[in-house]
This record gives sequence, C-alpha cells and structure tokens, in this order.
Amino acid sequence: MARPKSDDKRKAILTTACHLISQQGLSAPTAQIAKEAGISSGSLFTYFENKNVLFNELYIELKGEIAQATLSSDQISNTPSEQLYIFWKNLTYWLMRNHSKTKTLQLLNNSDDINDTTRKTGEQSMAKLASLIDEVRQIGAMKESPLSMVVAYMESLVHTTVDFMSKDVANSEEHCKTGFKALWRVIR
Repeated sequence: MARPKSDDKRKAILTTACHLISQQGLSAPTAQIAKEAGISSGSLFTYFENKNVLFNELYIELKGEIAQATLSSDQISNTPSEQLYIFWKNLTYWLMRNHSKTKTLQLLNNSDDINDTTRKTGEQSMAKLASLIDEVRQIGAMKESPLSMVVAYMESLVHTTVDFMSKDVANSEEHCKTGFKALWRVIR
C-alpha cells in the first residue's frame, strides 16, 4: 500500500521549483529541485508525474495565489474605477514583494509547456478581474478591442509600474497611482 502524499512535501517542491526557476529558468533540473526540497528524485515524481506536470501545477498555484492576494471583498461596494484601483494596488505590491514568483510566472506564462487546460484554470482564478476589466472596456475607448488586447496592455503597464516601484521604493505609492492613471486612460 502506497504511503499518502504529504501536503508539506508538495508545497516544498513547488516552493523550491519556483525559486530555482526564477534563478535558472525552465531548465532547472528536477534532481536539483528534489535535493533542495529535501526529498529524493523518485519522490518528486510521486507528487508530479513529470517536469511538465510540475510546471503546470506551479502555474496554477501562482495564479491562485495572485488571485487570493489581489481580489478583496472591499471591491464589491465601490465604483468600477475604485474596484480596479484596489486590484491594481494589491497586484503591483504583491508582484513587487514576490520577485521570484513574478519572474517564475512570467517564464511559465511564455512557455509552451503550459497547456490550454492549465491556462484556462489560471484565467478562471482571475475571472472576477476579467469581468471588471470587460465592464470598463465596454463603456470606454477600447470597446471595439478584444478583451485579450486590453489585458495585454494592462500586463505591460503592471510590469513597468512594478519596475519603477521596485527601483524607487520610497515613491512606490506615487508610481502605483501613476501606473493606474495610465491604465485608466488606456481603457476608459
């Protein structure tokens, strides 16, 4: 009878994989991930069938973490602009404080190893945000543009804003507000 899988070991593998991917890219060896997670290579494959499965599960984990950190119940009673700003602020600060997770997610997002089902699951975790952006888009200057284009603009502005916030922490709040104003002008 096989031993039950440990949530702690699974989390250790995902945390270690995230850290190593941010440092070494997607070529980080599974043997090194296992070693630094404190398990044998064979044990890693008990939790994740192969490296591709590990990448897909890490992608979902990171998307879910961002969703949980950025979407708050305070957004419900505010105007769309205020709701979007709360999300924006939460997102930019999360990305700034979680550099290795941010870098890993960017690498995974650009990887062909992430399958369509995983991407859809990641999108579902951010469905509330997509709905809000779509609501604002439909009454703004980009109403004829596809939602995916608006999201792409937003992602570019987010990463530019986070770069400025990270390099000038003393003025991070001002950079956050400036980035949001640019986003609002783009979609409104």
